[in-house]
Amino acid sequence: MIIFIFILSVFGFFVSWHIWRAKKAHQRLSCIIGQKNSCDIVVNSKYNSFLGVANEINGMLYYGFVGALSVLLVAGILSFGPISIGLILTIMGALGAVFSAILAIIQAFVLKQWCEWCSSLPASDWSA
Repeated sequence: MIIFIFILSVFGFFVSWHIWRAKKAHQRLSCIIGQKNSCDIVVNSKYNSFLGVANEINGMLYYGFVGALSVLLVAGILSFGPISIGLILTIMGALGAVFSAILAIIQAFVLKQWCEWCSSLPASDWSA
């Protein structure tokens, strides 16, 4: 199971990185499921940041941290003092799911646009 979490975190990191790289290079993000320009509308919307940090950066940090924690678990490190790494991963997964749900609602009901790059992430960082 931990290997699966690691693989998903690597996937999530690179999708977030791809969105960040495309935005930085002013490249268009093409989507199949959305309308024309829907990905650009979503990733460049006013909802594309949390606490002043772009969602794709937050995604890279989130998935990097989850990946690092999963590597620690595979290495046999089960806790940071009294705090279990499994508990940290569970809390992070729950927070990521809530954040993803909020951003999905923003895509569906506020922006009324869909971005498959944003929607392909395993847990969070939908760049709405």
